[in-house]
Amino acid sequence: MKQINMTLSVASINNAIEELKKYKQSLERKNEIFVKRLAEYGLNVVNTKIAESRGDSDDAKSKMQFNPMGEIVYAELHLTGEDVLFIEFGSGIYYNAGNEHPLAKQFGYGVGTYPGQTHAYEDFWFYTDKDGTHSHFSHGTESTMPMYNSVIEMYKTVYSIAKEVFGG
Repeated sequence: MKQINMTLSVASINNAIEELKKYKQSLERKNEIFVKRLAEYGLNVVNTKIAESRGDSDDAKSKMQFNPMGEIVYAELHLTGEDVLFIEFGSGIYYNAGNEHPLAKQFGYGVGTYPGQTHAYEDFWFYTDKDGTHSHFSHGTESTMPMYNSVIEMYKTVYSIAKEVFGG
């Protein structure tokens, strides 16, 4: 906690005003650091979970968008690519029996929900690639939940990161 002492004189009040301005700037800088560190932590979780994912899905790219705009600072984690939903929610029962995403039903995703799919509850299947020339063996894709896990992990560390950045 910042303490500012002053007397009832013009010079002392002006000095207190300057100290408050410096303190405000310090809080704004610390807030930027806090938001950025928390988002970087979340991005690390996302990338780790993508790397851990087993199966056929590998088209997922993550990035962080960080915007300090005066007193408002925000960061967004983005996950893009054709396979993002497979990596987040899984496809096929082989990797995902007992490994269902906690929010799958809420969002309408998960094993057996892909439109037109016919093999979700089989241990393996074959599919033809986009150009129609090669057949591939598949167990599906494991749900490693990169976005869900990043939220959980950021929630767990928000206090310790805040304590490091803001002190106390």
